[in-house]
Amino acid sequence: MKNDEYKYMINSYFDGEMNRENEAMLFTYLSQDADCREYFKKMNLVKSSVEKTIEEFPHELEERIFYSLQKKESKKLSFLFTNNFFTAASYALAVILLIVSILFYNESNNYREKLEKTIEHVNKQEQLIHVIINSLPTPDIKVKANNEVIVTSKL
Repeated sequence: MKNDEYKYMINSYFDGEMNRENEAMLFTYLSQDADCREYFKKMNLVKSSVEKTIEEFPHELEERIFYSLQKKESKKLSFLFTNNFFTAASYALAVILLIVSILFYNESNNYREKLEKTIEHVNKQEQLIHVIINSLPTPDIKVKANNEVIVTSKL
């Protein structure tokens, strides 16, 4: 195995993640290799230094953290409504404008539908007029020499 793999095994040993058979293999290798043994000593020194500097967690610190969190949450809620009147007023105005624009849009849709129905009705009337005009019989036009025009219908 390479030195990097053994260094990884040393780190696993100090993290408490190594099983017993790998520990035996690691210590056998440490007895043979001076570089890995030196690395093991340094890691042991780091572990003991960390264990010496660990202090007990003060109970008051936890209470102060919870108190400050509660304070910040109440500030966030009050910020939206009480401290900033103009923001709340602008939100209200935006909502009102949105509602009014929706109403105008619906109203314009109603007028458009009425206009379309009226146009359709006018088109039907125009077609009916054309049918009536085309259904009339053709007139007979007779012209006499003295500029008299006689129009007779074939009804």
